[in-house]
Amino acid sequence: MKDCVIIGKPNVGKTLFLVNFAEYVGAAVLQFERSPSGSLYESTYSFERARAGLVGPNPHTTTAVAPALLRIRVGKGVREFHMTDTAGICEGIHGDPVVRSGMADSLRRLRGCDIVLHMVDASKATSPGAVEAVGDVDIRIAAFSASRAAYAILANKMDLPGADAGLLFIRRLFPRESVIPTSALSGRGFREVRAFIVKHLR
Repeated sequence: MKDCVIIGKPNVGKTLFLVNFAEYVGAAVLQFERSPSGSLYESTYSFERARAGLVGPNPHTTTAVAPALLRIRVGKGVREFHMTDTAGICEGIHGDPVVRSGMADSLRRLRGCDIVLHMVDASKATSPGAVEAVGDVDIRIAAFSASRAAYAILANKMDLPGADAGLLFIRRLFPRESVIPTSALSGRGFREVRAFIVKHLR
């Protein structure tokens, strides 16, 4: 089964994207497989419960790899794949061992995946000192992923002020990569992301 990994810095919207995208492609519930660290206490969530319990405004709300089983129509059939949420990858060595373990698991999942959705926060892409600002971590993720898997950058939070300027910056920084403007909150870009995934599930 193919694995589509959502990866990026903390607080860029990875978990909300997974939850709302799963609902967009027609899932009845959000069904997770147990993460390598065993940190998921429940395997099945309603979308309302997932948005309330798994999504938060603070960095490192997600501290473990979380593979969700999704089904998507491809031609006349249906294909199953994992869409995997990951812990935010930050600069340097984080002081919390739980966060460090989650980042290590996330990078291991990245190495073996088939499709990479590299999420960045367009609204804070150039904000000095912001944990979400585009930086060396993003450049390293792009360099690693682009040659190893189907790879796209999701310029997320396009519903927020500053995102249009951030999108231009992201496209200049990554001129050879596919950049899809998205809003995990409003669903902007979901159709394009679905088409990208379907192309690479064939």
